[in-house]
Amino acid sequence: MKSSWLSKKHFHKFKSDPKRTVKGFRIDAIEDVRCNISTNQAARAKKLAMLMLHGNPAQQFALLWDYADEVKKSNPGSTVILGTEQNIFDRFYVCLHALRMNFLAGCRPVLCVDGCHLKGPHGGVLLAAVGIDPNNNFFPLCYAVGLFPNTEHRFCVRHLHSNFKSNAFRGLAFKNGLWKAARATTVNQFNERMKELNELDEGAHAWFNKPPKEWSMSHFSPYPRCDILLNNACECFNSNILEAREKSILTMLEWLMEYLMKGVQQNRDRALKRVETYLKAYHHPILPINGRDEWKKSDLSPPVPPKDVKRVGRPPKSSKRLEADEPVNKKKKRRGAPILKEGSSGSKGNKPLCRFLFSVAVRRKGKAIMHEPEVVLHKRTRSGSIPAATLVIRKLQNRKPPKPFATTPSMSQQFQQCPRE
Repeated sequence: MKSSWLSKKHFHKFKSDPKRTVKGFRIDAIEDVRCNISTNQAARAKKLAMLMLHGNPAQQFALLWDYADEVKKSNPGSTVILGTEQNIFDRFYVCLHALRMNFLAGCRPVLCVDGCHLKGPHGGVLLAAVGIDPNNNFFPLCYAVGLFPNTEHRFCVRHLHSNFKSNAFRGLAFKNGLWKAARATTVNQFNERMKELNELDEGAHAWFNKPPKEWSMSHFSPYPRCDILLNNACECFNSNILEAREKSILTMLEWLMEYLMKGVQQNRDRALKRVETYLKAYHHPILPINGRDEWKKSDLSPPVPPKDVKRVGRPPKSSKRLEADEPVNKKKKRRGAPILKEGSSGSKGNKPLCRFLFSVAVRRKGKAIMHEPEVVLHKRTRSGSIPAATLVIRKLQNRKPPKPFATTPSMSQQFQQCPRE
């Protein structure tokens, strides 16, 4: 059975659920076709189905010039920049005219800049500039795709504390001292907080010999009328575009534009019932673009996709915690799998565990007693198999001992005679 036939037959399932796992697809395919399908066949079929759904990533780079011209045509006044180096894709920048005008008309003059790594076949980084509207909601202004960022801006106090900890200033006292200085609202209060930090450690005070206007509320300019200390606006935007980060470049850009277009229209409908200031932030709508069949062909040479770098291991699904003292989700169980024993209930124990047949000698009242053999499941470690003899002895001590044998072999002899799988 060919994987191409499987991908065409089950294409509608991947279209309705693109995050469908290979294991779940293999089980459904076996029940459907009534024959065995290997895991590699299922993985190849899923890969072909995703190519049919999202398109070939390498071919989408050749359409970037056409896409840029179509965005400028459908949204006049927008800024679209495609950068290449020796005809190899390097960066792509988009700032829609409607978002720019809405930001200038009704949003606060504050921009949060952050980036997130793309999980597609060619990697890269998605950089975004996010503003804040009059209702303190995040407002995406522009976005760009690049292979590697040239600089990293860290005006967030949380990132500042992360760098502070990396310089051997760890502990709750240093953390509280930093946040007290950052939340100080007057210059005198800021100087007092820095004096307390100097009494705690002179090296920590010297490390903060930086312009306080970039991280302390006491030195913020009154023009923006915004006292945020964290980059939560970008974090919220990045969490909403997780689905797009795994797509190829052109599909991702179209997804982002559709997401922004729907968001502006929804907020515009809500703003009709609110004050006039909030309405100005969503007054200019984002106009849709035509399909790929109606794009005007560009005379420029199409860019070539960058070199595909295959990373070691599986891609991470969860983000890393920036601070070690962040609370862990209480719903997740941190204990390991229990050690199970095969009994009358029909339980076969844990699948990745191994079986071990052995007997246990227990001395009671000066007599050696041999108990009946039992099948015990125990964990396997790097150094080998470790029998859970202590658990079995406690179980057997509660039973009535059978008749004693005349002679009892030693424990080491019993282990040497035990069969292993």
